[in-house]
Formats: sequence, C-alpha cells, structure tokens
Amino acid sequence: MPTLSWADGQDSVQSSEADAPDKCAIWGQVVTAGRSPQEPVFIEIVGKNGVPSQKVQVVNGNYRFKFVPPESYQFRIVDQSGHVIHQEVKPVRGSNNYIIISTAQRRSGPADGGIVSLAELKHKTPRKARNEFNAGAKAAVTGDTRKSVEHWLNALKIDPQFTEARINLAVQYGRIGRHQEALQQGQRAYEENPNSPEVGYRYAMLLLANKNYRECETIARSVIRNQWYPAQMKAALAVSLIGQRRDFAEAFSYLRQAAADFPIARLLAAETLVDIGWRESAIDQIRIYLDSSANPCERARLETVIAAYSQLGVNDEPLEGLR
Repeated sequence: MPTLSWADGQDSVQSSEADAPDKCAIWGQVVTAGRSPQEPVFIEIVGKNGVPSQKVQVVNGNYRFKFVPPESYQFRIVDQSGHVIHQEVKPVRGSNNYIIISTAQRRSGPADGGIVSLAELKHKTPRKARNEFNAGAKAAVTGDTRKSVEHWLNALKIDPQFTEARINLAVQYGRIGRHQEALQQGQRAYEENPNSPEVGYRYAMLLLANKNYRECETIARSVIRNQWYPAQMKAALAVSLIGQRRDFAEAFSYLRQAAADFPIARLLAAETLVDIGWRESAIDQIRIYLDSSANPCERARLETVIAAYSQLGVNDEPLEGLR
C-alpha cells in the first residue's frame, strides 16, 4: 500500500519531476505563523561566505531552489523590506532535499515572550557543559551525527538539568531511528521544563512521528494554550485526534486552521486517515492540498498516491462537512 511520508525539517525525498536534479534540488515549505497571506515572504540560502546565493518568494508556503554543492547552509526567511524573520542552519545532501523551515509565533507580552520558571532562573549551566553543547551543535550542522550525540551526552553528564542539550539529543535520536531513546529523552526534557515552547513543540512532534497520539494531544494542547507554534501544534492535535478515532469535528476544525499557515498538515492527516482505514477521506485531503498548496516538486508523486488509493476502493464512514 502506498504511504505518504513527512519530515521534521530536513529529510530527503525523491521527486518524480524530470527536472528534479535542478529545479527540485532543494524544496519544501515555510511556516510563518501569524503573518498575513498578502505579505510577501522570501527565503534565501546562504553559504559560508554569508552572501545569499539564491533568493525566491515563498508561494502558498512553498519554495524551491536549484542545486548547490552538499554542505550546511543557512536558510533565512526575510520580508519584503529585507528584515530577517527567522534563520537556521540545515544540511543539504545532494539533490532532492525536502526541508521544512518552521518559525514560532510569539505571544504578546515581554520582548522574549517566554515563560521562565523559578528553577530555570536559579539554574546556571556550567561553562564546560555549554562548550560541549556548542560542539554538538557544530557537529550536527556538519552532518556528524555520532559526534553531536557524543557531545550532547557529555554536556548532560556535566549538567543533567541542561534541557536544551537533552531535547536536541532527543531530536537527533529520532532522526537516526533510535525512537525509544528519543521519546525517553524528550519526555524527560519536557518534565524538566514544561513551560519551554521549544521543548514542548519538539517533544510533541516526536510523539506524533511515533504515533503516540494520546500523549501528543496533551502536549499539543499545552503548547497551543501558550500561543507558540500554533499552526504546527494545531496540525499535531488534529492528527492525534484522528489517530484516536474521536472528536472528528474538533480535529477537522483544527486541521483547517493549521493548513492556512502549514499546508502539509493535510498530508499528515491523510496518512493517519489511511492508517485508521478511511482512504476516501485521505484522498479528499490530498486533493485539497493539490488544489491549493502543492509544491510542483511533489505533484506527480501525490497524484500517483491518489490513483493507488482509488484503486483500493472506499472503505470509510462518510465525513460530511469535515473538510
């Protein structure tokens, strides 16, 4: 049976377009929650010299770049005036890189927008632990997974309460297929710092990837209440409810809200709808995505998936009005 795959930011997928080695060398989606659809947003890819080598407008949340040599690059989101909205470093490995760039929407309030616990204020990370953390981050940027894990483990040996190192370790474990360890580290990081929106977001996405729907629902609702990562977390909540086969009206309401800023939410929902045996509803979500938000680099693949699902026939209950 065909499946839809998704990635939290940097996994590669194969495009079926004939021009994939060039026009679809690097492509994906940008989530800029809270910005008006009328506001032009651009994405730049920046090499080690600090100069953008390519700049394209984000259209319906989508972008694509031509080929660049494999290495780590800075992906920079800017508005029409050139103001930097968000920037992060991602490894690029050859052709057909599918990369999601997610930005957080900060709630109104103090400039830092975050909630800091008393324990965090009292806690001081030792310099040696911070040095190990930075070395791990550098290794991750260059694609050296083993070194990044080693350095973050060292940081945690020095400072077991170093939540930032722990959640990075959890995400890295998830990327290399050590899922149980990823969930254990993610859970501990969240227990240590439940008020951190970054920790909550990353732990929820780990839970979603492992289909731990009930716990993902709990974490997603908490992050949504704090008004961080609203599109991504509404998508996670919608998929979690669908995966539990309950509260479909609420699930599809959140799905519609999420898809406005995070179109791939419909593909996440489609995959879960297939898992629970509702192929017709999955096809419906893929078609909506194709009509409104599909990247040219994935269109042919998704049309093939629809055709394959259609041949299997309808086997789900009607979801009238839950589009």
